[in-house]
Amino acid sequence: MLLSCRIIMALLALIGAEPIDPTTTPTTKPAVTRSEDGTVEITVPHGWKVITDQRAEGDQIFIGYPAMRYSCRIKTFMKEDMAGTTLADYEARVCQNLQGHMTDTEVGEPKEIQVGNNRALQREVRGVQVEVRWVYQCTVMETPKLFICVYCCTVPSKFARAQASFNQIVMSVRDISHEADQNAEKPASGK
Repeated sequence: MLLSCRIIMALLALIGAEPIDPTTTPTTKPAVTRSEDGTVEITVPHGWKVITDQRAEGDQIFIGYPAMRYSCRIKTFMKEDMAGTTLADYEARVCQNLQGHMTDTEVGEPKEIQVGNNRALQREVRGVQVEVRWVYQCTVMETPKLFICVYCCTVPSKFARAQASFNQIVMSVRDISHEADQNAEKPASGK
């Protein structure tokens, strides 16, 4: 599903079309958005917008900055469903999967970063999809309950400029799954 969405975005980029929902408007100031399932939230930077009509299967949040050809997908996976998987194991699996959708790939070494109180691994993956070169900044973080994957993507000529926005998005990611758990445990009021 990620491949088909990437193919559509690449084809639209080749003809100069913007792969966006024209009914949404880019943010004029940073705004917080939450996933529909209530597990994760991010701050959407200035100029970016939430894109709902192009989410691939498993996307919790998909945002883009159409004028600059930047995009970012956030996916979450419950750790309890991934028996014995470490952060390093999962990050390697995510990058292998991403490589499988591209040709002529170059994969950087993972570096450990801190996102809030959570450990994360981040690396660049470069490759070709539908005759367009892409650069992904792939970040996988581990929270007490989740693995959160943040796939930020653009074309190589825009990557250096995009990195500040990409890092801002990554650093804003919050696991809010515990809030959903707490709300589910609250008794109905007035009874």
